[in-house]
Amino acid sequence: MGTCSTYFCPSDGEYVAYLNGSVEPYAFDADPDIAGIGVVVSFFIYALWTSGLAIITYLFIDGVVPDRFYTNLDRLIQARANGLLFSAIEKLIPLQVRQFFDYLWPHRLRTIPRGNLQSICLQLADIQLVTGASILIALYSRHCVVTQYHFYVGLQLSYLTFITFQAVLLGVVNVLHDGLFMRVWRYGWILVIFAAIFVSRFIEWNDYFMVDTLYGLSIQCTFDKLAISEYYTPTQAGMLTLELVVLIWSLWSITTLLFPRVTEMPPFAQLSSLSYWILSAPTRKLVIMRARAEADPAEARTTKFKMKHNMTTIAFVVTLSLRETIYSQAFDLLRVYTLLIAAVNGILYERGRAAENGRQGDENQFGFGQILPLLLLALPISTFAEEIWKSGDSNDMPLAAQLRASKALDEVANGRSIRAASKLHQVERTYLSRRIRGVQTREEYNESLLKVSKALEDKLAKWIVIQGQLGYAPPHARFRAYAQRLLLKSGSHERLGRKWVTRFLQRHHEVRTLKGRAIDYRRLNGATEATCNVLFDRLALREIRRIYSRNRYNADEFGVMEGMGENFFVLGEAFKKFILLKDAFKRFKVSALEKARPKKLRKVEADPNQEFVRLKNVKEVKAGLKGNAQGPSFVIPQNEAQDEEGEESDYDTDDPDYGFGDSFKLGWSVRGVARDLGV
Repeated sequence: MGTCSTYFCPSDGEYVAYLNGSVEPYAFDADPDIAGIGVVVSFFIYALWTSGLAIITYLFIDGVVPDRFYTNLDRLIQARANGLLFSAIEKLIPLQVRQFFDYLWPHRLRTIPRGNLQSICLQLADIQLVTGASILIALYSRHCVVTQYHFYVGLQLSYLTFITFQAVLLGVVNVLHDGLFMRVWRYGWILVIFAAIFVSRFIEWNDYFMVDTLYGLSIQCTFDKLAISEYYTPTQAGMLTLELVVLIWSLWSITTLLFPRVTEMPPFAQLSSLSYWILSAPTRKLVIMRARAEADPAEARTTKFKMKHNMTTIAFVVTLSLRETIYSQAFDLLRVYTLLIAAVNGILYERGRAAENGRQGDENQFGFGQILPLLLLALPISTFAEEIWKSGDSNDMPLAAQLRASKALDEVANGRSIRAASKLHQVERTYLSRRIRGVQTREEYNESLLKVSKALEDKLAKWIVIQGQLGYAPPHARFRAYAQRLLLKSGSHERLGRKWVTRFLQRHHEVRTLKGRAIDYRRLNGATEATCNVLFDRLALREIRRIYSRNRYNADEFGVMEGMGENFFVLGEAFKKFILLKDAFKRFKVSALEKARPKKLRKVEADPNQEFVRLKNVKEVKAGLKGNAQGPSFVIPQNEAQDEEGEESDYDTDDPDYGFGDSFKLGWSVRGVARDLGV
């Protein structure tokens, strides 16, 4: 930061004299450009506006915050908040007022699209980010002349920007994930702010910082005593440690939002697994105790066992609540708003005490340096109004103009002349006369050219969402075939082209193309209480507990199995990153080694009229190819099939769809496999 030429710092004896009040407070001039009322108010408006928008987005607007960040506690809070809001509106606002409001401003005009809302949040977050970093850079570059009081006010204003950026980041994280550069340059500013605030925590809790009657000393006086541990009392050291932990926690939250893969890198992955293992210890203990109670009912009736069971149940409830709370976004927002209130309170408190501690002059008078920040508020306000105006635009005509045109048509129907209605509602006479003559609007004309009606397209979009939630998200070809079938059933003989799905997605932004991840249907249907208890019983074995969790294969939560099905592109909800698909069949690949040993393969015939499958050797299959055509069949390795001795097969032969799946549609027949194997 450079070397200061001259600055005044009192000695320890002079510090004592100032504290005892035997010396007049050290005088310093007011600086409205840093701590003026206009600057402080503009920052407060920015912070309250941004944080209020963040909490409204979190509580009442669906689809802006990705669902993967929500826990059960977040969903419960959202449901309760929406219920309380609707009940309060119904109780406090009369029905006539609500109907009049709906007439003046219809619901479709009050609904801001998700993209527009995210654009507003992103601009507010960027303004906060760059402004906070600029203030901190200016304060540290003027460390020789800036007073401790003005350094503190500027520091708290920058801290406000850092806090509000965290609050609004959750709503724009999906937008930032579209490009790496969008995240990198913002994270660079975040690191600058973090480094400056991290150093400032040592300054703020130093025993020589902002001593009463010495607010006007240079901040360099505190820098000179920064590294000496005796200048921190035990209470100050404890508060310093707590604030550093919260600050690092804030940086970690921002880092995981911008770069989610950081959590998978060592040592963060190991620390996360360790914390989860500690918090889930009562759960494992409770499962083991219930298994023991089922195995030995006599022991379960003893008083000692009941006391242990009750204590474990209490620990389970406490840790489960703690885990849901810590990992929830509600707790993160609570931390952010607590810091926001503390920063605002600190600024107001110190501004009130500055006059009695040596400040000369008034910082509540408006000047150029204070009017400018207030005028800059016009930028986010105009952006907000612009995005709302854009949200009311339809494809061809603004909704406000459509509303005026509708009112003008009603006036004409009630007897008013076209000229008078046009002048009253500011609608062109040509437009009104064309509408009265029955001429279609451009939107209506374009809708009439669609092969599939708009109502049917809306139902197809909802069908895509429902199918994705059920685990059966359709790919492009299947969706087009389904739409084609509905079109034929409705009596039309039109054929849908190759580009129809692409144009459908352009008309319906609520769905888009996603990457599908297949899961075996038996894993989804098999997640019952009995199977989960068996799993925990096995994990409780001494031999299993010796195996590190990182060395256990296929222990993921989602159950996405390697080598299962196909991970292809499907249609789903637009706010998701990927979608999970049910896979009803077990697929595999025949290796080159198995090709060289065709005698080791087995052929399985699936006959729905038979209770068991019949096995044949590949040689018999080859001999039977000259006869009649055979039913659907496929070839599997010998160790995957059931042999003659009665060894169980990995295939679910009780499944009614067994043997009649996508495998046969892909051409996995006996003839094809036999030809590939050279038999």
